Amino acid sequence: MASDVAGTRDAVEALRQVASACAEQATRSNHRRFIVTLMVETLATNARIAGEFRKMMKRFRAFLAGLVRQGQRDGKFRREVDPELAAGIFAGGVMGLEIQYYQDPGAFGLETALERFVDHYVEGLVEKPGRGVRGDRHGRLRTE
Repeated sequence: MASDVAGTRDAVEALRQVASACAEQATRSNHRRFIVTLMVETLATNARIAGEFRKMMKRFRAFLAGLVRQGQRDGKFRREVDPELAAGIFAGGVMGLEIQYYQDPGAFGLETALERFVDHYVEGLVEKPGRGVRGDRHGRLRTE
């Protein structure tokens, strides 16, 4: 995955390429489906394998957090965004969409869903002139 975006300097484009690579892997082979299934099945049954999957997901989230930080350094993403939380949301969104695809590949358009997900995700990260950010009554950030 990292090799798919290695030459990309733009964080938004890199996130799009990550989503595209996930769609490619999910729809063209059973490898990714097998990994997701194995991850879920082993979490409670095999501590050693579950630990390896946790490490793999941690590396994926660290990679994504790095892309968010790159976008923050470039002035494209809001500074108050927590890169680690944003990475977890991205990873969870991608995996959730993949699971929906695996459940009903004929009726669920993964590529389109991932493209729209990235659009909405990036929209929440970008700096917009005149946009204020405030916490709601639960301390969550919201835009005005």
